[in-house]
Amino acid sequence: MARKKSSAANVAKRAVKRTAKRETRKFAKRHVGLIVALVICLVLGIAAGAVTVGVIAKNDGFTLRAGGAAYESKITLGSGKTYDLNADGETAKVVSLGKDLSDYVKTEVKYLPFAEGAHLSAYEGTTLSGDGTYYILYTLEYTGDDFIEKLAASKFSSVTLQKIVEIGEDA
Repeated sequence: MARKKSSAANVAKRAVKRTAKRETRKFAKRHVGLIVALVICLVLGIAAGAVTVGVIAKNDGFTLRAGGAAYESKITLGSGKTYDLNADGETAKVVSLGKDLSDYVKTEVKYLPFAEGAHLSAYEGTTLSGDGTYYILYTLEYTGDDFIEKLAASKFSSVTLQKIVEIGEDA
């Protein structure tokens, strides 16, 4: 048979709980202004944080640039023409949380010849000259160890910019 707790212990616990509740109510009644001030400070702090993030992130973006201006995402050239990736000074510009992360942009070129039954394949080199469609893909791959930059880079980690260069037949 289990022993029942002594009634004196239960009475003491209830008395302590009642006293704590009564003291809490008294404090709340006496210091209403303090509690209201704390709630207002909390709300103002949250609002100030949201405004600060908005101001810092207002210029964020992942764009293609050439000489500082926005760049065309599709270029069409006639058969026999060439396109040099490095000649036009094109870059992918990434700004996140006020930090420039453009150094971490990876460029990948895929090539699809106009031949029937052709498959998309990787293309090595910076001069595009064969007839077909070239897909130039820009992705952000952050490899640094700075926590703030890593957090900023996560905003664009799933973004891929695409530029299409068509040379030849259908151009």
